[in-house]
Amino acid sequence: MKHNDINKDEWDACIDLCINALPYAYAWYLDIVADDTWDAIIIDDYKAVFPLPVKKKFLLPFVYQPFFTQQLGLFVTDKKYYDLLPDIINGIPKKFVKIYLHGNTANAGENNAQRITHHLSLQNTYETIFHNYGSAVKKNLKATGSKNYTAVTNISGKIFVQFVKEHVGDKVDVLKEKDFQRLEKLITVCLTKDKGFIRVVMDAEKNILSAVFMLQAHGYLIYLIAASSGAGRKNQTMTFLIDQIIRDFADSQYTFDFEGSMIPGIAHFYKTFGAVEMKFPVFGA
Repeated sequence: MKHNDINKDEWDACIDLCINALPYAYAWYLDIVADDTWDAIIIDDYKAVFPLPVKKKFLLPFVYQPFFTQQLGLFVTDKKYYDLLPDIINGIPKKFVKIYLHGNTANAGENNAQRITHHLSLQNTYETIFHNYGSAVKKNLKATGSKNYTAVTNISGKIFVQFVKEHVGDKVDVLKEKDFQRLEKLITVCLTKDKGFIRVVMDAEKNILSAVFMLQAHGYLIYLIAASSGAGRKNQTMTFLIDQIIRDFADSQYTFDFEGSMIPGIAHFYKTFGAVEMKFPVFGA
């Protein structure tokens, strides 16, 4: 279905009912990250949906994975629709000259390339979760605990994105100015819709050392984007910040999704919090 024919209200109502819902799949989210340029496969009058973000190169359309969406793929209101996934992939219109799209962990299968995220269940008490931390995390928390750091939430999306640009922008050259503009808009809308929150660590002089934006929806806390200053990296304040979030949401039904990583060193860092690997497919790879 073409973008202009999609009923966005019905789409979002479907996502609210999906058994594998993720915030990336909302129409308003896709509108921001894909610049209102996405089509879709819709099954049984919005009982299952499969978004198709679209770009053009040399006037030729292709399906791609937008920044700030780790997982898309098939979202279903009943598990019976999972059986349709192979037909859906084969049914993606041939007009698209290339497809590169991530599915979600509920779409995982052995016939596709795989990517990895890391999940940490927060259903246990904080004491139980802390017990499973690696020794490096415990050591860093002991060090940061002796310093006068505070974790706060009352900063704007604009200030957050400025901090990310300053401390990450020159290290992630795939993110251009327009991407940071999308990010600021996305965070602002998510905050308005209560689908996420900003958390930062400050020192005694109110300097931001580390900052993170977390998506919060459908039982997930998703570590969407984070950054640390030089002083923050030196003092391991991101470890302190992640621990603060885990502490606040422990003994709940949430899962902390670290949103990666395929990079061994980063994956190891996530595992030191007790997170486990989860796989999701890549279609068209």
